[in-house]
Amino acid sequence: MRKASIACLALFLSFTVLTIAFSQVPTGEIKGVAKDATGAVLPGVTVSATSPALIGGARTSITGERGGYRLINLNTGIYEVKFELEGFKTVIRQNIKVSLNITTTINVEMQIAPMAETIIVTGESPVVDVKTANIGVTFDKELLEKVPNARDVWVLLEESPGMVMDRFNVGGSESGQQSGFSAGSGEMQSQYNFDGIDITDMAATGAATYFAYDSFEELQVSTHAHKAEVPSPGVYLNIVTKQGGNRFHGGGAFYYEKGGNWNYDTGEFEPSWMTTTNVTPELEAAGIAVGKPMDYWLNYSFELGGRIIQDKLWFYGIREVQKIHSFAPGYYEDVARTTPGIDATDLPHYMLKLTWQVTPRNKITFSQFHSEKFRPHRDSDNYAYITAETAYKQASPKNIPQIHWTTLLSDKAMFDISFGYMDMDFPLAPTDENTWSQCLYEYRILSPTDPQPYPHWARGYFGSYYAYYMYYRDRWQNNNTFSYYVDDFLGGSHDFKMGFNIMDFTSHTNRYSYNGTRWGWRNGKSYNIMIENDDLEIWYSVGSKGFYIQDTWTLKERMTINLGVRWDTWECYLPEQHNAAAHQLAFIQTYNPDLVQYFEDRTYRAQRDMVNFSKLAPRIGFIYDVFGDGKTALKFNWSRYGHQIGNWVANWSNPNGRVYMYYRWYDDGDGVFEWGEQASKPYSGPYMAAANQILPGLKQPFTDEFSIGVDHELMEDIGISATFVYKKDKDLIEDVAQGIPYDAYDKLTLADPGPDEEYGTGDDGTFTVYEMWPDYVGQPEYWVMRNIGKEEAERIWGREFTGIYKAFILRFTKRWSHNWHMLASYTYSSLNSFRYDASDQATALLDDPNADIYAWGPTFYSRPHLIKIAGSYQFPYGINLGGFVRYQSGAPWDRSIIAEDLNQGDVEVRVEPRGSQRLDGIFTVDLRLSKVFRLPKGNLEAMFDVFNLFNANTITSIGTTTLDDLERPLNILPPRIARFGVKYTF
Repeated sequence: MRKASIACLALFLSFTVLTIAFSQVPTGEIKGVAKDATGAVLPGVTVSATSPALIGGARTSITGERGGYRLINLNTGIYEVKFELEGFKTVIRQNIKVSLNITTTINVEMQIAPMAETIIVTGESPVVDVKTANIGVTFDKELLEKVPNARDVWVLLEESPGMVMDRFNVGGSESGQQSGFSAGSGEMQSQYNFDGIDITDMAATGAATYFAYDSFEELQVSTHAHKAEVPSPGVYLNIVTKQGGNRFHGGGAFYYEKGGNWNYDTGEFEPSWMTTTNVTPELEAAGIAVGKPMDYWLNYSFELGGRIIQDKLWFYGIREVQKIHSFAPGYYEDVARTTPGIDATDLPHYMLKLTWQVTPRNKITFSQFHSEKFRPHRDSDNYAYITAETAYKQASPKNIPQIHWTTLLSDKAMFDISFGYMDMDFPLAPTDENTWSQCLYEYRILSPTDPQPYPHWARGYFGSYYAYYMYYRDRWQNNNTFSYYVDDFLGGSHDFKMGFNIMDFTSHTNRYSYNGTRWGWRNGKSYNIMIENDDLEIWYSVGSKGFYIQDTWTLKERMTINLGVRWDTWECYLPEQHNAAAHQLAFIQTYNPDLVQYFEDRTYRAQRDMVNFSKLAPRIGFIYDVFGDGKTALKFNWSRYGHQIGNWVANWSNPNGRVYMYYRWYDDGDGVFEWGEQASKPYSGPYMAAANQILPGLKQPFTDEFSIGVDHELMEDIGISATFVYKKDKDLIEDVAQGIPYDAYDKLTLADPGPDEEYGTGDDGTFTVYEMWPDYVGQPEYWVMRNIGKEEAERIWGREFTGIYKAFILRFTKRWSHNWHMLASYTYSSLNSFRYDASDQATALLDDPNADIYAWGPTFYSRPHLIKIAGSYQFPYGINLGGFVRYQSGAPWDRSIIAEDLNQGDVEVRVEPRGSQRLDGIFTVDLRLSKVFRLPKGNLEAMFDVFNLFNANTITSIGTTTLDDLERPLNILPPRIARFGVKYTF
């Protein structure tokens, strides 16, 4: 046995050396102890598990010296577990639910029998995991299919306990873009796993693709107390897709919403019978014309799975399409801005999966997922383009092939190898309407009442500018894991697991500007001109290697200790890259000769080890089964996580990066920029990203996390829990200004008209702003990336440079039984940081003193109160009522003001502590009524959903700038909308 173990370990290590990065086996397990009626353990009991979800027949194990057994690598599903021992009655446990990455504990008591006899126990599947301290939720079939939602991953996150979203997706109104979210960590620390393969986009910190919702078998959302398999402290998502089976299964689904139409004669939006408007006269007067209603929303799918060879070769395939066409506030098809434009997004997907049981102990799974995103007028909902020609056209395909090999070396040992590749093209190209003759661009949202032909506001850009982007992103990865179960060692049983991961992610960006300039107006008059080194072809990469080992150690059955340690390395590097001369090379040679090297034809050699981090991250958790019956568990966990490093770090200090500057523009009255109309020197910049540096010895940021709680099975299939979580970020990174000294500013005290925006009233005050010394105006600006020490932070801000999250989470879970289920939670939390969006990316802090005024406070994701209730009830005759109720505290905000015409230009600064005010909380209700019709071959379900039942029009964002847009509504909840759906399954 010892020689076999050494051979297995050698085999494991040999594969880790030869292969390349990250995955986690998307399965669950069943384990427990068999005893007799006296409480003595029973070695030699044969334990077998069967399920339609298992290929290759039953999975078996034999209890060891301490009576323990472990059934590993079980696909999610419903199982029957049989316990057999000669001289004892056979025990059969039915309807045992196995979920993703969950340990289902089944302990049995076997009775002596003089002859063969069987005891069958139905139900009694545990709801408390007494083996791990992980905090999260698993979305099973009932939560996926019976609760009304917009049918994507991010709306499931909306239902997750403790999760704060950056938007509310009412009936699919936000499905064309990924939602931001946080459960106490920065968005860059979240991780997306698709059938065990990491598909996180390291350049954009989101998922590399959208998904086919009807392909989901289960989805696990882990928020805290991750095991050592998970490297980062953020939200961990693991999506498991469906597979084939010995029986053919599949079906089709169709969902449709009609929002309304625009009456071009009256200039008003006319809702259909499926929707309404939630814009009041007060909101309309404030500039909200139609909110964000939909033109239409459509989703359909076809899927089929089954066997090619029974118990040997299975297949599954799906084709799904989602179309989201909505009216974008402020986006118009014509220059006169009388015809609102439609922001259309189409998301077609397909997937094929093959499962091959090569031998009784070896299984290979191959899948190919293809997704595309078509959006002919991208960003129309963000920047309020005057015409369709100024938007981008996006047509981005993504391919994710992957292969898994799992081998059961014995009933106690398993080895798994997973390979995956992510190929994503992400072009932002000219729209079909673009003629390259007049590309008008607005840098902020407009009100329909703004005068023509130019808008009137305090500040902003509106000019002739165009840039074309093509992003290519590739991610190669591999994961190798080895697990081994020991029944009796050091006074208990041990579930060992170790893994080695390698990942390499490269982003290749082509950026092309029409002529290397951007023209800007202010209040309809010429204001500035920007010059840049356009036509860039930029490469930047990040790679990581990780090794972890963990042990689930159960002592005397009641106490389980989770011990783990993870070691990761991260390297940011630059491949070789080349660029042709920029459009404005002649201008730079004349006016800024010191910058010629960044504008002329140039080649940059590859650079390795720009950043090279190494971090050891221990984890420890204690789980105590209070009464020994698996129904009440006290849980404590402490974890350290090294931060996931995006490849933006390499790009930030890329010598092939952007260089640009702003000049005042004195137009001759024709509205067209001509050379000689600019000031003699730039008033802002040059901004020299190409000259940025990374301080040697840079340390990797990390997070320490502590959690303590109790889980309790209230009754069959019902669990409750209460948990406290504390997180603290350390060794955070910031970019610090180098071109212009931090102290090269004079402190000014200026008059503040106060919230009423009128001078000479009782709420007047003063505010502080810092004006740059004249000698430094127009000097090059660049930065150095480094850690901020405690003494430096306390000198500048009076506190440590960190982020702190605290949360108390109450959760109620009712598993599907007796015709109903529910997931309900209440979370009280706070998230304070120096980063407003809880991001890890460098911010404006330490760029100049103005950015550091009231720098500490609640982040955007700091919402004290979260209430979520999702569930359904099945009435007689196949009638189902489902619903989702949610409340989220409003976003924090604070007032700012613009100090105009300083030496360095206009500067906006806070005039009150960050997060000192808060928007109204958001409350919505979604309902579903459906009826299932039993057909000779399959079921047909007709569904009617209503989203935002009470037609709430809560303001979700406002202007915060005094004397500009203070408290002006910018966005509100989308209006109530109904959806019709029909689904056939067999």
